[in-house]
Amino acid sequence: MGKLKHPYRVTKCQFGYHKTRYWGLDKNTAQLITQFVLKNLQINNKGKMIIVIGDFIVDEFHYGQATRISPEAPNLILDLDEIKIIKGGAYNVVEHLRNLDNKVHFVSLIGRKNINQIEVDNFFCEDDELLYDDNRLRTLKTRMVAKYRHTTLLRVDQEDRFDISPKQEEKIIDIIKKLINFNECNGICIVDYCKGFVTNGLAREIINLSAEKKIKTYVDSKSRDVAKFTGAYLLKPNKNEFLLMKSLYGFAEFSDELFVGHLYKNFKIENILRTLGEDGVELYIEGKKAIDIQGHICEIKELSGAGDSLLAGTVHLHSEGTNIINAVDKANRAASIFISNGVDYRLQKSDLN
Repeated sequence: MGKLKHPYRVTKCQFGYHKTRYWGLDKNTAQLITQFVLKNLQINNKGKMIIVIGDFIVDEFHYGQATRISPEAPNLILDLDEIKIIKGGAYNVVEHLRNLDNKVHFVSLIGRKNINQIEVDNFFCEDDELLYDDNRLRTLKTRMVAKYRHTTLLRVDQEDRFDISPKQEEKIIDIIKKLINFNECNGICIVDYCKGFVTNGLAREIINLSAEKKIKTYVDSKSRDVAKFTGAYLLKPNKNEFLLMKSLYGFAEFSDELFVGHLYKNFKIENILRTLGEDGVELYIEGKKAIDIQGHICEIKELSGAGDSLLAGTVHLHSEGTNIINAVDKANRAASIFISNGVDYRLQKSDLN
């Protein structure tokens, strides 16, 4: 029996059971199983479950020095130093949220027409719910950037902008239904770059499903058509998008607050988060301006993706119980950290303190 006690003692110590009795095997086994179950629950339910729906974009950044002018034409020559390939578009929001310990399901449709040009399937993980289309271009944005003051000299886009088919739309809706029926969802983000993935019908169906389940829907869209997002909890336009919306709805000559009141009354959008670049952000709640939040002075390395970091920080904090005003305030500060670090930086919890 003495030969048994020593290895059993070693095994117990590996799991922290220094003072556990030797002769309660059933009890000890139950305790160990409980520890494993709790650990599995911690792993599988890490953070909040959030769904992000939107366009996947491959962002290529070509960095170099621009100190010469071409003799062939009055163009700058970029002496290439570095190339970065980033998972962009809606996936910016996904990666920020995952880095903040949220469990995130990404739902999108990926083109394969130019698949030989750049292969990104290994970018994704098992929580990504994807459809593929062989007749659609995979959106690729290539930027030529001079390192001096991080100036973008040129951007080249490869993309299709036609709407997805009704059958594809139906498949996406089925995926979303499955996710919200079998998981506790704490928020849905719709990130719409107007590439034809987030159709009017898809947006409305998502928001209706969210309302039925009492799930908040956060929208960041390049579209001027606010009607497709009727009932959304939060809409985040930037400065120019907001002006285009005002013009579309005949409010170009009226005050911003009057226009936001119109949006709340007619489209039931509870919160409007308007970004103003270096001037910060404005938050309107139920048609009234709630707060002006000033921008934070910082070194600017890259503005592309700043809005995604703001949205991700806001959704993360608000889903954890922080009120919307404080969530936006902290997320705005975190976005300035992103801007000063560059395109491949992802938010950390310390950025939101």
